[in-house]
Amino acid sequence: GQTYFLPAQGHINQPVQRPRQRLYHRPGDKPMASQEEEVDEEESFKEEVDRLIRRHRNEKYAPELLPYDKEMVHNISEVLHFVAEALEEYRSNGQAKDLPHHYLRSTEAERLTYMLSDYLRLRLWKLSKYPLHYMDPQRQMMLSSAERIWLHEFWDNKRMHFQHRFLAALPEKKQALDEQVDDNLDMIRRPQMDTHIYARICGDVGTISPSLHASPGVSSTPGTKDLRLFEGETYLIRYKEIRKFLVEPDHDGKVELV
Repeated sequence: GQTYFLPAQGHINQPVQRPRQRLYHRPGDKPMASQEEEVDEEESFKEEVDRLIRRHRNEKYAPELLPYDKEMVHNISEVLHFVAEALEEYRSNGQAKDLPHHYLRSTEAERLTYMLSDYLRLRLWKLSKYPLHYMDPQRQMMLSSAERIWLHEFWDNKRMHFQHRFLAALPEKKQALDEQVDDNLDMIRRPQMDTHIYARICGDVGTISPSLHASPGVSSTPGTKDLRLFEGETYLIRYKEIRKFLVEPDHDGKVELV
């Protein structure tokens, strides 16, 4: 079977309107592209799948929520929807029996469906873990519109639960849930940016300057030198040192968490 899919374009958060694409031909379909075009489209779809794998892996290992990739979610969802329709039509016509490529397509579609669902599920888990942290308007720019709605409803329900269970019994000035005196006295639960992660370098990231600010209870190391990270190597490093390569569009794809 041939694949028909346009290459990814645009900013990470800027969806591109595309016509419905062909990943799986229905019975009786006529050829729609030359062999060269089919190869290009196969490669374009492979790039979309690689993009999903990278987004899922980075979201899984990053301590914080990463920018939502609306275009990738839209493209993969459209393809999976069409594949499901095509597979169902093959089954209803009795043409799927003992066809190896049918089972391979079905298995691959299930794998991508799981990965996309888990990507979205990981994001909701982080929102439920750090709701007040992501109520900040600037951080909400990294969320999808559906995630923003979910977050506000989740926090409203949680705050109401706290109010009924114990906050109402406290003095009014003690009922706040978002007080912050300084970095060490903060009621808001936040992601741990000092967490160590494994990062594979996939592009030219140049030299980074490690922060001299130590975590609570850990003495700082004087005279820390700049670090040169080489492409193709994997490093154990603090997340905040390579964070910009995961959240800034200009550096997208240069670092992959493993």
